[in-house]
Amino acid sequence: MPAMFFRIDAANIRALHANNSHAFEALRCYLNDTSSLGVWNKNQEYQYNYKNINYRFCFTHSLVRQPRKSDKEKYKFEVFDPEQKPVGKGGYGIVYPIIGSIRLEADPAIKKNKKNKLVKIQSHTELDRSYAVVQEYKGLLQAGHIAVKPPVFITDKRNKLSYLIMEKVDGIVLEEVLNPVKRLNLLEEIPEFNFFHRIELTFAILKAIQEQITNKHLIHRDIKPDNIIVDLNKSPPVAKVIDFGFVLREPEQDYRRCGTRAYRAPETFIVKPTYSTKADVWSTGRLLSYLWGDEYSNYYISRDKTVDFVIKKSSNELLFSYPELELYLTEEDKNKIRVCLRKMLLVDPDERGTIDEAIEQFSQINFEKYKKLTQSALNENDIRLRRQLNSIHLHLISLQGKEKELRQKSCFEAADAMNRLVNKLSNYTNYLEKNPSLFLIKRYKDCCTREIDLANSTLRNHRNTLWLIAELSTAIALLGVGYLVALGINYCATGRLGLFSQTKSEKLLDEVTNSILVMG
Repeated sequence: MPAMFFRIDAANIRALHANNSHAFEALRCYLNDTSSLGVWNKNQEYQYNYKNINYRFCFTHSLVRQPRKSDKEKYKFEVFDPEQKPVGKGGYGIVYPIIGSIRLEADPAIKKNKKNKLVKIQSHTELDRSYAVVQEYKGLLQAGHIAVKPPVFITDKRNKLSYLIMEKVDGIVLEEVLNPVKRLNLLEEIPEFNFFHRIELTFAILKAIQEQITNKHLIHRDIKPDNIIVDLNKSPPVAKVIDFGFVLREPEQDYRRCGTRAYRAPETFIVKPTYSTKADVWSTGRLLSYLWGDEYSNYYISRDKTVDFVIKKSSNELLFSYPELELYLTEEDKNKIRVCLRKMLLVDPDERGTIDEAIEQFSQINFEKYKKLTQSALNENDIRLRRQLNSIHLHLISLQGKEKELRQKSCFEAADAMNRLVNKLSNYTNYLEKNPSLFLIKRYKDCCTREIDLANSTLRNHRNTLWLIAELSTAIALLGVGYLVALGINYCATGRLGLFSQTKSEKLLDEVTNSILVMG
């Protein structure tokens, strides 16, 4: 039997159709043959006998056969390149972008799909998770917000693989936005991730969980920032939940322990857990805590940590840790947000709130007032403010020197208090410089005063240090208020009348005196 070899360029299959119609017809019959595997790998040779000729085909890309929506007896072939950088990669599989589709009946040219697609490939050779792939497919169908095709399963002598093709969701993975280190890679897409983004994303995420999971009678079991895609180009932003690999359809149970440790509900740590929608509420509460400024290291928890460790990390002691949150939010609104999150993070699932209740509670917070407040521009006061902030920076540099002196004297507790004070006030000052407004000046002074009072309780026995802090307090007080108020703050801090008692830096004295004259 004669043999013929053809290297098939999936991106230009029309060339074979034009140059060798017999070979193209053999290829068409082979790809449509239901006895074939249904998946063809890049750079792998395949043989097919057609009209007494042995055809050998090798493809430049990988192909997955899918039934046509309009005619189930005809097929289209999704094309992807396994040597291309994957969109995602995890313990259970790898995800590649679909380049386009081929239909062999009419024009065989590769065509770009109207919607971008992905193929999720999972190996079942060592551990057969075919059931989970079918569950993911059914879960996505039930959720309805991501188009999905029936999975294709391939078994040969060496491997068992599944191929699940679905719509690609536009946007950015939420984890890339929330993690301050990873966010540095998104400076072009997100030059600034601000307070108002956090408000809008709170409602977008809650709406996504409600509409795509809870209302569809699903339990996702792996709600986390890596599985939320957000589109910040839309107003308001849109969030979509992805990765339905652990999904349950109510009232199903499989008694598996699954999910990501930092986001798993306490009741899922037992040997054979049962799941309810309350497990997703806990995960969403953790995610929103991350969004509202909880320390990001609290969300990277190793697998050996116990449930007690996870609960401790979920206490939200470090909430609002970013300067824009501390400066913008009033104490009243901070408490309201804490109450919302606390309800979502109750250890007992029977007492834990619902997604609907969380939406209602967050909706009762008047976030609109902050948008109105930020509209108050500084105009002619802006230059004066920057001059005063430069003076505050100089005071902070002096306090940094004091921290070193305290450490050299083995006054470690005092040095730590000084370090916290300098870091906090530096962050506040930097943020105010970038976002000057009359509203933020007041919030800035309130937050600085709170931190200074906290530091004074530890530093009260270090007199020289207190004098420097008193000078700093005065400089902060001069941001938009008069001399007498500044004088009063200095008296409260030092017990002395007069603006600078025993000042050791004449330069600082001159600078702040000049600020006072300008204010007058």
